[in-house]
Amino acid sequence: MIHFVLALILSAFSSWAGIKVEGYVEWRTQVIRATGIAAPNPALPLAVQRPAMLEAAKQIALRNLLQTIKGVYINSETTVENAMLKSDVIRSRVEGYIRDFRILKERYMSDGTLEVDVEVTITDSLRAALVPKEEGTPQFLASEPLSEDYTGVIVDARGLGLQPALAPKVLDEEGREVYGTKFAKWDYVLKAGLMGYASTLEEAKADSRTGDRPLIVKAIKVAGKGKTDPVISSDDARRIHALANGKPVLAECRVVFVTEEVKR
Repeated sequence: MIHFVLALILSAFSSWAGIKVEGYVEWRTQVIRATGIAAPNPALPLAVQRPAMLEAAKQIALRNLLQTIKGVYINSETTVENAMLKSDVIRSRVEGYIRDFRILKERYMSDGTLEVDVEVTITDSLRAALVPKEEGTPQFLASEPLSEDYTGVIVDARGLGLQPALAPKVLDEEGREVYGTKFAKWDYVLKAGLMGYASTLEEAKADSRTGDRPLIVKAIKVAGKGKTDPVISSDDARRIHALANGKPVLAECRVVFVTEEVKR
């Protein structure tokens, strides 16, 4: 009987109504959320309609998680979908990763449909699969340490349309790299992410990543196809590198970007 019911559930997936793609990344908390919506299938016996609807909603939520993560930029030129198309290994790792989702809430609606909210956390295993590890010695733009004592760096990119990514870069006005994976220790990149994101300056200042006295610089524009890379003045770039000469703020990923696009 159990096998018969499962067969009915699986065979009914293609006939569910009320499907729509819903998902987003909450970059402040580093989680990906999605919702699956399904309606009862009248062709099934009443006893299995509700569990079948739950299974269908979960499958739709899983599909929406996959569609959401595919749209995430790894860097300014490459999305997760691009990486999955180029590598079967990456594709299998991403698909396996999202299957480990958590159910947040189940809502039985007045019209008879069911909405299921799910989420997965952006973890070290996902970053290891997607973020390219850069080799080589980074080139610093300042040789002397900064005399002022700062505990981290905040790049304020409000109003510029900066889009979050897993491994963006900070550039100066001449296109030189100020911060990116080559400036950070790889274990910190995997554990916490290359940088944090906040939607307001107050949120960025309260982030433990940057400590109690962050150096705040203002982005002047964004660069890259995905609009993921903030560009700062050459003077601010030298200040950040002078700070990094005395403190491991870049090596330990003590960087936060401020943008209104933290939930997308």
